[in-house]
Amino acid sequence: VPVRNRLAALVLVLLLGVAQATILYHAAGARQSLAEEEILVGVLPSPALKVLSGEFDGVFADFLFLRAIVLYGGISGDRALEPHEWQWLYQTLKASAGLDPYFLDPYYFANATLPWGGGLVLETNQLLQQGSDYRSWDWALPFYLGFNSFYFLHEDEAASRHLMEAARRTDKNAFLVTLAARLAYKADRTGNAIAFLEQIIKTRSGPSREGFQLRLDALKGIY
Repeated sequence: VPVRNRLAALVLVLLLGVAQATILYHAAGARQSLAEEEILVGVLPSPALKVLSGEFDGVFADFLFLRAIVLYGGISGDRALEPHEWQWLYQTLKASAGLDPYFLDPYYFANATLPWGGGLVLETNQLLQQGSDYRSWDWALPFYLGFNSFYFLHEDEAASRHLMEAARRTDKNAFLVTLAARLAYKADRTGNAIAFLEQIIKTRSGPSREGFQLRLDALKGIY
């Protein structure tokens, strides 16, 4: 590694360390005022941050995520967040995930906070969809999408579609298959549920395959 690159990396790490130490210091002593100042500054969009961060986009993604959870904790410990503060949190997590779309933590934290306290269900689902597209092996993100679609948006068909994708990515959670098929039937998409179960059965064996076959036969009888 060229000396110049090593020096640049060292300087960047030192600067980020100083910045984060400052945030933590103020968060301990004056959490609410610091949070308001940080939120008023706003968040640059991910493309601009990528240009600024260069080869250190992963480091900046970590830094943005850390800033989000520190300031969220500082505010929520004292009072409920205001709408513009929820937007700032969403934009910060979105920027973090944009810099490193394989980074799980921003998606997980966004899903744990934004829909419940901020009412940002659609925004959260957009973020989760990005994560699901990049993390194509991860069943949890389409599962979260399915839950949000069912619980918050009351969209059974969309929920079923996401749960079907989650079930395709793992063979360890048989309940996903059942949930997806039930929601597809509830959404009057029995044909879709049948096609889904037929594909799942091809990848299963033993008692679970027999259980899915019973559900498939029942759905075919209804259809």
